[in-house]
Amino acid sequence: MNPVTDFLSTNWHRLSLGRYGSPPLSTLVLTPGFRASRNVILLVFAQGKAQPVLVAKVSRLPGGNSALRSEAENLETVHRARNGGFDSIPRLVAYSEHEDHSFLVETMLAGSLMGPAAVRRHNAACTEAVLAWLAELGVATASTSADDPGWFERLVMEPTEQFRLAMPTSAEEDELLGRSWEAATQLASHKLPLVFEHGDASDPNLLTLNNGAVGVVDWELGQANSLPAVDAFFFLTYVAFSRRRASRPAEYLAAFDEAFFGPSAWAAPYVLRYARTMGLLPETLTPLFVLCWLRYLSKMVGRLTPATGRSLPSETVAWIRASRYYGLWKHAVERAADLNWNR
Repeated sequence: MNPVTDFLSTNWHRLSLGRYGSPPLSTLVLTPGFRASRNVILLVFAQGKAQPVLVAKVSRLPGGNSALRSEAENLETVHRARNGGFDSIPRLVAYSEHEDHSFLVETMLAGSLMGPAAVRRHNAACTEAVLAWLAELGVATASTSADDPGWFERLVMEPTEQFRLAMPTSAEEDELLGRSWEAATQLASHKLPLVFEHGDASDPNLLTLNNGAVGVVDWELGQANSLPAVDAFFFLTYVAFSRRRASRPAEYLAAFDEAFFGPSAWAAPYVLRYARTMGLLPETLTPLFVLCWLRYLSKMVGRLTPATGRSLPSETVAWIRASRYYGLWKHAVERAADLNWNR
């Protein structure tokens, strides 16, 4: 038996897992292909069950405990935000931490992936459903920045500094960071609703559940009391990529530009509707849009930074600069003046 099935079998009754079946247990291992992913995923099957009943994540590298610990804490925190929690979000079953490795077990959401093909087939339905879910999550978890004096430092200053410290920035990047900072400081004078941010609202983390509702998994990058609208921007960008079948850097940027910039930007009405639900002023949307991509890049840099030091290897720096998210950040900064949310 592997450590996960051994732990679950030993603690099956203590954890009140009888409703999922009974041991002996088996697993199917999935290895995420994204370079910054730190975990291996195991689908857990109970005796005689054709479908997985639980999901386990195991840190695949020594020192990966912090990411799984964060996900465990995020799952507990987000469910506490509403009486009864969210049926659309996995529930924490167990978290076990060892010296070098750890694992997390959560409930399985039954449904199908809302992948690019599904988004193309049911574009309007998928877009409306996920944005409604994001607004529901935002309303349920909202606090106010007026009651959080350290919000700007935590959500804006620290990610910017993390990027600057880990990356050997070029003159162009220093300028982009300066312009990002100039946009971000506009938020400091506003009272914002702070919400629980998922951090990666895209494939393969979005599901259409068997009951037709939206399901959202993988809460490793989640953050309580975080910036509003950034999940909406991220999701709409995923929709843009799916609509255009984007797979190359130029195609990603073309889809991104079509969605958000210029007089025909199709994503703007969706953003404005979300903003109205959350009580966001239109003038806050462009700074939040720029920050969405800078903060995602900073988190990526953080996951890739060696535990032994702050500096990234040159090969990793080159990979980051070639990534689609670097291109989105650069494009967002350079064309920020062409964002018009009032349609």
